[in-house]
Amino acid sequence: MYFHPATQIEEGRIETKADFSTASEYNIYTDCSKSNQGVGTAYCAFNTSNDLVHTWQANIQINNSVLQAELTGISKAVKFATQQNISTKIWSYSLSSLQAILNTKTTSPRALKIQQNLIHHHNCSAG
Repeated sequence: MYFHPATQIEEGRIETKADFSTASEYNIYTDCSKSNQGVGTAYCAFNTSNDLVHTWQANIQINNSVLQAELTGISKAVKFATQQNISTKIWSYSLSSLQAILNTKTTSPRALKIQQNLIHHHNCSAG
């Protein structure tokens, strides 16, 4: 898949190094885990006062990878963030997920969905 330069995520919207100076009105933290009992993914959203304003969690299919779980959590966080219509930073420790989102040639349907949402919603960034 080819992305025209006008439909790419602007430089700096996805960071692969933690930069806490870029915190926003809402900060959303994602996480996932995988064990013999299953695969889970979640996020929690905080406002500028560090009040917990929203949480989400889900169990996904046992055959999903950690990368797929991370991308699912980030995707759900982006969806929540775009509905709030305020400046939001989504924080993820998953470098592979962030790189998949940055990759304009990714074949991951989840990463492509995140790319499209970020392209259309400029109030949301990730790192």
